[in-house]
Amino acid sequence: GSAVAHRGFVRLTAEKQSQKGWIANRNSFEGGEWSLAMELRATGESQYLFGDGLAIWFTTAYDVIEGPVFGREDYWTGLGIFFDTFQNVDQQHHHKHPYIYAMVNDGTQHYVPDAEKKLDKASGEGRE
Repeated sequence: GSAVAHRGFVRLTAEKQSQKGWIANRNSFEGGEWSLAMELRATGESQYLFGDGLAIWFTTAYDVIEGPVFGREDYWTGLGIFFDTFQNVDQQHHHKHPYIYAMVNDGTQHYVPDAEKKLDKASGEGRE
């Protein structure tokens, strides 16, 4: 990937198109619950921002296999939490971007950007 660690922050990607960057943890998550506080900044010299967004992954495999879903493989097993910043022109949307959503996958489901099959934000229940 394109990630670079600096003192005080991590740059996931450079200011170029088609970049993918990630940080991975090799330790299993054993907690019953979790919370996240993060500061996200998209900056650069260009007047255009590149990128689709970012994802947080809780998967059965810690190794990252590069792919089309926010830099990771499709058909993963686990939970993907997506911070989608780009409205794909080939998809019909019923929401504004940026958009945050989650998808649980058992390794058999194909990811479709902004598809309606994702976790309901309020209840945590899957919906079609």
